[in-house]
Amino acid sequence: ASHRWGTGQMRADVGLTGRWADAGWGPVTWLACVAAQVLIVSIVLATKIPIQNNTDQIREARDNPGYVIPILIVAVVAAPIVEEIVFRGLVQRGLLSVASPVVAVGAQAVLFGSAHVDPARGAGNIGLVMALSGVGAVLGGSSYLLRRLAPNMIAHAIINGVAMAVVLS
Repeated sequence: ASHRWGTGQMRADVGLTGRWADAGWGPVTWLACVAAQVLIVSIVLATKIPIQNNTDQIREARDNPGYVIPILIVAVVAAPIVEEIVFRGLVQRGLLSVASPVVAVGAQAVLFGSAHVDPARGAGNIGLVMALSGVGAVLGGSSYLLRRLAPNMIAHAIINGVAMAVVLS
């Protein structure tokens, strides 16, 4: 796809570039994600929309290092890289070629939130998708404005790292 419709340089086409300033932009983006989560979860709770977290299985298995160590690596390293490349690098950039930035960021945000649906949570997925769509919107806005994914990868790693620390403590 990069050779046919892009520049031929996949890293550049998906925004997989970084700058030293991203070490600062990552935490700033993380704070914006936290603000979005707090706002949306407050609305979800106030309107009594069902919500469940997506970390219950991790909490139940926290005494098993054979499970915890790999899940930490996946959650804090692999997921931020893969999800940012897929949702902000491929989906959002693809949508930007045919839609306005608002539509592209909004659509990828909803897809990002929806990707975290677990049928076992039932209706509890509604609030979770809403909260994670808000995070996806912030990350999408960041990647659109900064034109690269490194700050998002840092922010995403911090989000997941904090969640893992809370769940495992």
